[in-house]
Amino acid sequence: MRDVQPGVRLSVCAGLLACIAAVANGQIAVGVDSASIPIQVYDRMLPGYTAPISASIAVRGLAADDMQRVFYISTGPALYRLNYDPPHVPVFVGFYTGAVLGISGGLAWDSTRRRLYGTTTSALYEINPTTAVTTLTRAFSAGDFGGLDYDAGTDRLYAANDSTATAGGLAGRGIYTVVPPYATGAISRIAPYPERATGIEETDIDGLAVGDGRVFLCADETSWMYTWNLATQAYEPRVSQTAFGADRGFSGATWAPGLLRFDVYDVRAAITAPPTCTIVEGGTMRYTATITNAGSLPVSGVEAILTLPAGGVFVGSSPAGVFSGGVLRVTLGAMGASSNRVITLDVLAPTPGSFACRVDATLLEADPVPGNNTAIASTSVGAALPTQARATGVLSTLVTSPTSLVPGLGGARFSNTTASLGRPFASPDASRFILWADTDIADTATDAVLVVWDGTLRVVARENTSPLLPMVGGNFPPLVFNPVQAINNLGNYAFSGLDARPSTVSDGFVVKVVNGVVQVVAQEDITPAPGVGAGIFFGALRGSVGINAFNRTSFVSSLSGEGVSAATDAVLVVDDGLLVRARKGLTVPQGQQDGFGGATAHTFKSFDLGSISTGFSADGAGFVYSAAGAINASTVNPPTSGVDRVIVQGAGGAPDVILQENVSTPWLLSPPADINPFSFNFTDAAGVTVIIGTSRDGTDFVLRDGAMVALRGQPITPGSTEAWSDALWAPGFFHALTNARGDYAVGGTTSEPDVLRNSAVVLNGTRVIARENDPVDLDANGVFDDAVFIRSFLEHRAFLGDDALWCVVRLRSAASASGCAIDTDLGQALIRVPLGTGCPACIADFNGSGGTPDDADVTDFFAAWNAGDACADANGSGGTPDDADATLFFAAWNAGGC
Repeated sequence: MRDVQPGVRLSVCAGLLACIAAVANGQIAVGVDSASIPIQVYDRMLPGYTAPISASIAVRGLAADDMQRVFYISTGPALYRLNYDPPHVPVFVGFYTGAVLGISGGLAWDSTRRRLYGTTTSALYEINPTTAVTTLTRAFSAGDFGGLDYDAGTDRLYAANDSTATAGGLAGRGIYTVVPPYATGAISRIAPYPERATGIEETDIDGLAVGDGRVFLCADETSWMYTWNLATQAYEPRVSQTAFGADRGFSGATWAPGLLRFDVYDVRAAITAPPTCTIVEGGTMRYTATITNAGSLPVSGVEAILTLPAGGVFVGSSPAGVFSGGVLRVTLGAMGASSNRVITLDVLAPTPGSFACRVDATLLEADPVPGNNTAIASTSVGAALPTQARATGVLSTLVTSPTSLVPGLGGARFSNTTASLGRPFASPDASRFILWADTDIADTATDAVLVVWDGTLRVVARENTSPLLPMVGGNFPPLVFNPVQAINNLGNYAFSGLDARPSTVSDGFVVKVVNGVVQVVAQEDITPAPGVGAGIFFGALRGSVGINAFNRTSFVSSLSGEGVSAATDAVLVVDDGLLVRARKGLTVPQGQQDGFGGATAHTFKSFDLGSISTGFSADGAGFVYSAAGAINASTVNPPTSGVDRVIVQGAGGAPDVILQENVSTPWLLSPPADINPFSFNFTDAAGVTVIIGTSRDGTDFVLRDGAMVALRGQPITPGSTEAWSDALWAPGFFHALTNARGDYAVGGTTSEPDVLRNSAVVLNGTRVIARENDPVDLDANGVFDDAVFIRSFLEHRAFLGDDALWCVVRLRSAASASGCAIDTDLGQALIRVPLGTGCPACIADFNGSGGTPDDADVTDFFAAWNAGDACADANGSGGTPDDADATLFFAAWNAGGC
């Protein structure tokens, strides 16, 4: 996430440990889930337990607002307030409502942002402290977070996790921190749990408090309070905890340094920042610092020292002070007991990012509680929205956009479900495409459609509605569409599926629509398979439909009829079935091996019928083709799953194996993987075959006509430090595309540390043409007024034209794009991204993101500069990029654009 990383605050705090104040005293409050057991108070000044708080309330979560001198207590279903000072009578706030109806984990008061948070096993919620309404802040994929507290000195949440799970960035049991913004900030384990006894790990911590440079772990029974020292990174001697008796199921703990009043000098500092992401780059952030004399004695010589955020520009303050070297000093002088002074500080945010401001209060007297003399507040500043976007919308599932309207269906829209849009299958010249889509039509028996785009979008087929298919036994509309369709440059198209006849006998079909006329190519158990033999018919299964320039179809089909057995009942055909390219049980792919170096001669065992990712596809002549399937080879040797899965490529004669499970290849250190050695194959109209696969050692790869064009761990472009990676998404690659001009494009996830930008599509291995978090002009009006960005690329739902990439993506909001909100999926869209010349319109925005030039532009510019790319020739001299070009780039970059 871009907004707050653990290292961002180093310029303000000089590291985590420098932010930990050496407090000499303070109190830890601990309660358990029993109304008959008082809340225990441990005073670190003694050290030891002092008088408990008898409030007759069961405690599952406990938080302290030290400034207001109030506890927040969660009983599970309800939230209460309890004053520090007697009488200790809990005040009912309300039953939890909203995102969750109970908080039985931890509770924490964020004194910097003045917000209350709570946990329930593996989720973090913000809680309205006056209404008990809950809002989901973040859902973790695993974890059992029972203890929670906030530390203003380090500005982060601390949590105790009982779970051993390691999913979702977790590392098992231990103490964790979550940095703001909590919806997207980094979560890290900083310490394991201690040992309860020698060799026996503690497993159940429900109460956590943090303060005095330490994290205190409290059990829910008579046991121990463990103390983790943040400075020494070690556990201190544990403290006996004897008041609770048997396991109470739940407990809560919190740091309450001002709980016990003393006749002392006590100046406290607090500061607030603008709410996260309410300011965009170029805006002014207003920090409000409050200096309070919380002691019982007057103080003198009070001064507030405000350290500006790194990168921030001082604008002004009220009252005025002396500003120098990034530090503002405001003299406050004498302050009476229980008085406070407020200082506002205005700071310009020139760039996006996290901006943390620190305030320190000093006084002439000796303050025995220095730990509350410092406070830090941070905010995340978002990037200014671009005014234009390269990517434009063609159709979408966002009900707020006109692109979601289905043409000709009376206001129906493409439905916003998880699988609303299929793969767009393009004509060879990419002038048109056909696509399956779901709609929001209430009648689920008629809500799926096929649409064709040839400059205008139109519905060409609808389940249970149209067109009527001239089948033997009656004219019926399609009932089910298979996932693969096809269209040629003439606008004629083909598809397959099941028709809507009352009986399921002979309802399977392959049809083509030529000049508007529907022609049945194959009907289940009715149409002879002319290329196979007399008395044999196309059977109940079919898929992978294609159509060439001569309006002849290709497809996979099962067979029935005379002499057909389970071993021979499938076929790959072209030319409307006249020519057989391979038959199950009869055709022997060449070049197959046994996994131990020996040649074999097994026949086909099965063919992939055809999905949006694998199947059978042929060139424009039906001569060159590729097919995914299995041969009758071993399914156990080599272990674990043998060598039966293959991709073959044919050119008229017997097909050749070009990828085989568990069989070594010259271009991989490890052979293709067990069970799932490939995830995609496709042969285009020019006969170029692309494959996405994975090796046994987990290396993902992309092949183009047998040549490796992308490999996990390799730079995505020459000279780039960004590499293809499957660390966050195991398949790694999601696109392998070709066009009629001979270009190719690869899409995949990368090592880019910003998880909002770590997937990209690269053209010809040389330049990025689309990236996650790129803006999308969804309504294609030429102005970026839609505030939506690419959230992810839907795997294998794309095609490459000579002048543009067309791909189905998921979308995120502007707030999510800047890391200011939970990364919610808004819906899907088919977008068009021009390939362009490869050079940015503005040299400073080198990656063409449309935003203010940033570090990513510097990285991309110098990758091109080092590679001698003509796009880095900023001064247009025509020579190899040199220092003069770098100087011009930085001049434009520092100016914020061209």
